Amino acid sequence: MGFNLATIEILAQLATTVAVFITLIGLAVQIQEKNRNDKISAVQNTINALNKLSSLVALSPDLASLISRGRISYYSLTEVEKVQFEHYYRPMLNNVENWLFQISTGANLKKDNAAYDAIRVFIRHHFNHPGVLEFLMSCDPDDYSREMQDIIRAETRA
Repeated sequence: MGFNLATIEILAQLATTVAVFITLIGLAVQIQEKNRNDKISAVQNTINALNKLSSLVALSPDLASLISRGRISYYSLTEVEKVQFEHYYRPMLNNVENWLFQISTGANLKKDNAAYDAIRVFIRHHFNHPGVLEFLMSCDPDDYSREMQDIIRAETRA
């Protein structure tokens, strides 16, 4: 049984098809892994940003004092202190909103109630202070998403 040109051509096409199929599977696995790594990176960047803000307070007794006084009453701060307070809380709000966006769009590794619960606990801990609520009331409502505003409102009730 000899191989004629047509048989060789069919075998070559079959081998090429199998090679392309295996390559596509490999590419799909690589893309899936890259997407997973991108999600991990996005979550880690948000965590790092929030940790950096916390570190600022931990390393500066003056800033810690200002944050503590601002949590009691934002309006009692001097204009300079209000700017400092805002420059602590605005990035925190932006990072929490980013965290929320990651979850709501599925960019986060978890799109479940536990992920939302973590945000709620974080907001309750960091935002449920009279002075922070005064600061939030002074913000333009368009600065943050409706979902973010709803969660803050729900989690900062007494």
